Amino acid sequence: KNTSATFQVLGQPVACECLVSGNPVQMTVTKPAQILTHTSSTVTWQSESQGGGLELNITGAMDFDSYLEFSVSVRATKDVELSDIILRVDVLNETAKMMCGFGVRLVCGW
Repeated sequence: KNTSATFQVLGQPVACECLVSGNPVQMTVTKPAQILTHTSSTVTWQSESQGGGLELNITGAMDFDSYLEFSVSVRATKDVELSDIILRVDVLNETAKMMCGFGVRLVCGW
C-alpha cells in the first residue's frame, strides 16, 4: 500500500545572518523564496536579500528524506568589513532523528 504523510522538519524558516564589523545586519528579502523545481523526491528554490551593503543570493534543495543543501552567494555593494555569516537552521528533534552535520553529534536516533 502506498501512503504518504506530511510532517514539519523546521521549527522556523532558515535564516542567513551576516555580521558587518561584528554587528548583525538587518537583511530585507528582495525576492521571496521561489520554487525552481519540484519532483516527488526533491524541491529546489532560490531567494534574494539585501542590507548593510550586502546582497545575498540563496539557493537550496531539500530531498524527501529531509536532506538539505544550501548555497549562499554574497556580493558587497559598498566597502564593508564582513566579519561572519551564520546559517541558522532550527531543526525539530521529533522529525530529525538521524541528523548529522551542523555540529550535531547524534549519529542515529533509532
